Amino acid sequence: MPIWLTRTLIGLLIALTLIIITCITRQSFHQKTNKHTDKITQQDMEISMVRNNDLEHLPALIKDWLYAVGVVDSPVINHVQLHQSGKMKLDPEDDWLVPTAKQTINVPETAYVWDVKLPKFYTLGRDVFHEGRAEMRIHALGLIPVVNEKNHTKLNESALHRFLLEMVWYPSFALSENLTWEPLNDTQVNVTLSKFDMHVSAIFTFEDGLLRKVEAMRYKDVDDDSERLLCVGTIDAYEKHDQWLIPTQLDVTWMMDDTAFTWYKIDVTDITFN
Repeated sequence: MPIWLTRTLIGLLIALTLIIITCITRQSFHQKTNKHTDKITQQDMEISMVRNNDLEHLPALIKDWLYAVGVVDSPVINHVQLHQSGKMKLDPEDDWLVPTAKQTINVPETAYVWDVKLPKFYTLGRDVFHEGRAEMRIHALGLIPVVNEKNHTKLNESALHRFLLEMVWYPSFALSENLTWEPLNDTQVNVTLSKFDMHVSAIFTFEDGLLRKVEAMRYKDVDDDSERLLCVGTIDAYEKHDQWLIPTQLDVTWMMDDTAFTWYKIDVTDITFN
């Protein structure tokens, strides 16, 4: 057999082997993501209705918001599944990427699974928060681990912060007994979520009855020397989905050394409840 043919066959064999390994690894990644999702969606929950008197203990700004988005006389939101697109940057100097993401949320359990795909190097990502423990994994080519963090104190706190900030998608969570509300002025309220032996706080800013900005000091990284940074979510658009008026366009920004790094411009392409 000619040497060139031998080399060609060896090259093809190596390429085929890499393709098979990559496919198997990607499939394994998706299967583990699905297992996490199944864990937080398998519980059957009784659906109750929100009534006027359920809001009596809340500050006026929160009451106005819940009325405006249709929470009153609607079912309590227990489960949410939303699909996201938009634009994303992993680093301030990077070009914008177009992600495809699906997020599944169990509101009473304070749990979520976020499954994201990025076209750059066929990157797969998974954020999980369940029973107070967080996991973050990112694989390039669906194969090479780039981020692999699990059940780290800072990561757990940041994940609980995220759940609090994303209340915009499940506004009936505002009635939770785990929340403490403190009015700050005519447009802002401080909210603290206490669960899993953690306490995280955020400031909600309202305009014309609608929630327009959420912000909190939370961890972006989990290194030993990492400190909390200001994370800001601004809501650009609302749309009616079922009974509820839900944010569908949001920008998520980190303040890094007084410089704003908007890393995710979210478009919610579909959302289902309960």
